[in-house]
Amino acid sequence: MLDRARATSNIEFLTPYVVEALLPGETSALERARLRNVESGEEREIAATGVFVAIGHEPKSELVRGMVDLDANGYVLVDGRSTRTNRPGVFAAGDLGRPHLSPGRNRGRNGLPAALDAEWYLRDTPAVTATQQKQAA
Repeated sequence: MLDRARATSNIEFLTPYVVEALLPGETSALERARLRNVESGEEREIAATGVFVAIGHEPKSELVRGMVDLDANGYVLVDGRSTRTNRPGVFAAGDLGRPHLSPGRNRGRNGLPAALDAEWYLRDTPAVTATQQKQAA
C-alpha cells in the first residue's frame, strides 16, 4: 500500500510532520491542517479537504503480554481459524487476534466468532465458574 501511495502523483509525504489541528473553513467543513515538524518545531498549514488517519499495524497487546502466546509482531496467537488462545477461556478478537484480515472493518467482524467461541467454551465447560475464571486471570 505504501508503494502505491508513493507512486501516486497527487499524494505528498510530509515527514517528519505530525498533525496538530484540523481547521474548518467558513462553512465548518475541513479546509486546512496545521502541521508541526517534530524535529525543528516549525509549524505550517496546508490546504486539506479530506483526511485519512492511518492507525498503523502495531497491536496494542501489552495488556495480555505474558498471559497468552504472542507472535513475533505482538499479535495474539489463535488456534487455526478460531479465536481461541493457548489459555482456556481467553479469546482474541479485533486487531489483536487476526492480523491477516484486512482492512480494519474485517478484523472488527471477528467479534462475533469470539463471542460464539466464548459461549461454546462456557457451555462445554460447566465446571468452570466465573469466580474461578477471574481468579485464574
